[in-house]
Amino acid sequence: MSSEKSLLVPEALQQIMDRINSLAPEQQRLWGTMKLEQMLAHCQKPLEVALGIHALDKGWALRCLSFFLGKTIKKKMLSEEPLAKNSPTTKSFVIHNAGSMNLEREQLKNRIKEFVAKANAGELGDRHPLFGKMTQAEWDLLQWKHLDHHLRQFGA
Repeated sequence: MSSEKSLLVPEALQQIMDRINSLAPEQQRLWGTMKLEQMLAHCQKPLEVALGIHALDKGWALRCLSFFLGKTIKKKMLSEEPLAKNSPTTKSFVIHNAGSMNLEREQLKNRIKEFVAKANAGELGDRHPLFGKMTQAEWDLLQWKHLDHHLRQFGA
């Protein structure tokens, strides 16, 4: 089993994909409020930010948070520690109406594949709307940690 925290390492990527594939409709969350299909849809949003598909609302609150706490939050998010249970998320990542589990699972796997292709080509953006300047390696670690967090949430 790979200990790499990277979607760009084939063995670690396969482990994430296997964990996604292992999810079953009867699995219950271990924390939080999202249903399984909501979690699968939610996990697509940060990938879409990295891909330049989803733009976070750059309203006053996000600009202030970014200016005053962006670097601190980024450092915490990229640390060796797993993401904390019940961590807050931005409103645009909250999913109220998700598709079926199978649909959301396939869309998530496709987004991961798009992310890997763009990252391997060095085509990810160099700025995160909250965290500021980001390297390809930081984008990769951030995505891996977020996926791992929510897969653990559902026991996968």
